[in-house]
Amino acid sequence: MQEPAYPADEAHRVATLRGLGLLETPGEERFDRLARLASSSLNLPVATISLADSDRIRLKAAVGLDVSEIPRSVSFCGHTILQSDHLVITDMTRDARFSDNPMVTAEPGIRCYAGKPIRAANGAVLGTVCVLGYDTREFDAADLAMLADLAALVEKEINLPDWQGLNNRLRDSERELIETLSRLRVNERYERSRNKSLELISRGYPLHEVLASIAFEIEQSTNDSIACIELRDSSAEEPRRYWSKREARIAGDGTWHCRTETIQGPNGDWLGRICVAWPQSTSQVARQLIAESAILASIAIERDLSDRMIWKKANYDSLTGLPNRNLLRERLGQELSKARRHRLQLGLMFIDLDNFKQVNDTLGHHRGDELLCLVGQRLMSCMRDSDTVARLGGDEFTVIAVELCCATDVEGIARKILLELAREFRLGDEAITLSASIGIAFYPDHGDDMDTLIQSADRAMYTAKNSGGNQFITFGQD
Repeated sequence: MQEPAYPADEAHRVATLRGLGLLETPGEERFDRLARLASSSLNLPVATISLADSDRIRLKAAVGLDVSEIPRSVSFCGHTILQSDHLVITDMTRDARFSDNPMVTAEPGIRCYAGKPIRAANGAVLGTVCVLGYDTREFDAADLAMLADLAALVEKEINLPDWQGLNNRLRDSERELIETLSRLRVNERYERSRNKSLELISRGYPLHEVLASIAFEIEQSTNDSIACIELRDSSAEEPRRYWSKREARIAGDGTWHCRTETIQGPNGDWLGRICVAWPQSTSQVARQLIAESAILASIAIERDLSDRMIWKKANYDSLTGLPNRNLLRERLGQELSKARRHRLQLGLMFIDLDNFKQVNDTLGHHRGDELLCLVGQRLMSCMRDSDTVARLGGDEFTVIAVELCCATDVEGIARKILLELAREFRLGDEAITLSASIGIAFYPDHGDDMDTLIQSADRAMYTAKNSGGNQFITFGQD
């Protein structure tokens, strides 16, 4: 028996794996579902999601094996992590590396194996997704493509930030997807449809492309049908519709047979529906495909929601809901580019609340947080829809005022802000009045690039604060 060698980056690889905190945690349903999917999709009795520690293989999920770990020295996966792609063994008894391996010569008597390395976000190999059987087996290109898609899903689960509430919803949705995918092996056409949609979801394609592809695959798999996916959109009177480009073919003479399938979230909430029309009655197999496609659409929608929430977490202040520093710089860069192209003036205001620390010290931080939210609302009420109000942190806010006619436009806004903040705030039984120090800088007069403009507005704000506060000062003024 040949023991597996160690990769050249073993120390870095093991450090990455242990840093994820997955080795000692109990089994998780999100991985168990993917192991069951691997077993059913490739029609083999054993499937595992394995993590390769320095001296052991930890089975994070397993179907057909009642063990939680095995020594790395006798493992098959120890060899797989050395591969750049997959490792396939059609007959263990004819492979010198494994012919006398105890897992081959004794229980459970493994004969065939196919494994694919799984990687962390930094590229380090963490372990494998693999399937095993008790008889010899050839693995074709479709099998290896399915194994690659499953590895991509496992990697997405491992590397996705732990938004616990959202992940719970995704895991419930994926359970339905797994049950659906096990039934999609009805025939070769349905298998191609399933794999195409699964590939788009696992690779993170935009939602509109995934849904249009699902509608197209329904039509490809059901002769002469026309498919449409409708999603609920609270911001519009009509739902958003995703067609496969065939909608104009629907006849208006009442001879078409229509079927709809609801797209539900994991909690049963209504997300939309799939509408399909045929010139003849639908078959049971076609109805099954539509139901399964609805679950695929649900998974795609949940993934899109996950991506949107991650983006919002990175770009919006969690307390006030205003854009944070990251989004402020992005928008300021966009507005500066527009101002250069069209030779427009742009105003940037830095706003720092005067004596805000006294509110936290006397009323507590919870009242201070409440006051910051109210301040954000009042600042928004002073601005146009085209302007941006952001919170930099603490009691510091920033305003981008665009498409100005003259400098007095921003000065008028600054006066309005000071008046708004001077109005009484009610915090429970307490009445609070505020003032602020505001620094103003203009593009291009006070800076023709982002960093210079920000420094100018910041310096003007400190000048206003050092001059007693409750005022605005434009950069360059004493």
